[in-house]
Amino acid sequence: MAHSCPECGQVCYCGSDIDDCLFDFDEDVEACTHCLGREYEDHEDWEDFDEEE
Repeated sequence: MAHSCPECGQVCYCGSDIDDCLFDFDEDVEACTHCLGREYEDHEDWEDFDEEE
């Protein structure tokens, strides 16, 4: 189900369909991956990402 991201509060559809209703079920919010890269302040690790792989 769509849910609110626990970090930034935006509506998130990770693990669900784009047309899902917004419900903040605990299991969906706890499994949210929307802000997965939040621990990287300067995102240097993202520069190594190759989109062609």
